[in-house]
Amino acid sequence: TAGGNVFNIAATATIFGRNAGLAIAGDNNVITNAGDIGSSAGSALNLTGATNSLANSGHIRSASVAVSFNFGSDNSVTNSGRIESLQASAISLGEGSNTVITTGVLVGTQGVQFTGIGVNTDSLFNSGSVLGTLSEVVTPPERMRRRQRVLWLGGATPGLAGSYAILILVGFWQRG
Repeated sequence: TAGGNVFNIAATATIFGRNAGLAIAGDNNVITNAGDIGSSAGSALNLTGATNSLANSGHIRSASVAVSFNFGSDNSVTNSGRIESLQASAISLGEGSNTVITTGVLVGTQGVQFTGIGVNTDSLFNSGSVLGTLSEVVTPPERMRRRQRVLWLGGATPGLAGSYAILILVGFWQRG
């Protein structure tokens, strides 16, 4: 499905499942939560697709990744509640330009994990609490690109030192 809306807006409203509290596939979905979304084994909220958005002022909790965006870009999370994972990331975002804005609390072994291939322009705006680390998963092509840049730097450094030494010698020769 695409372009759907899920509203869990009563403070006492609960969506809970074993493998996923809520799993949505497709683009342009809007999830608004003021209640409780949870899962005992899988992700509490699992979204597959692009341009999906989550507005959370409630509690999202899971033993696994609490909120997972898979295989899509331009997804957004606005959190003023609590997103909590007991054993993994509070939020895991896939490739592309994703945005997390939080004034609430993120709890997990990793607060926010940005994953993806190629150039990502992910953003995190935080004025709340992130209990856990912020991380980026580096893919093999990106690792090769970074290694190449280090090699270029390593190759340029001796050349720069050599050029400096030659300039010093020329200065001594001109005055000598």
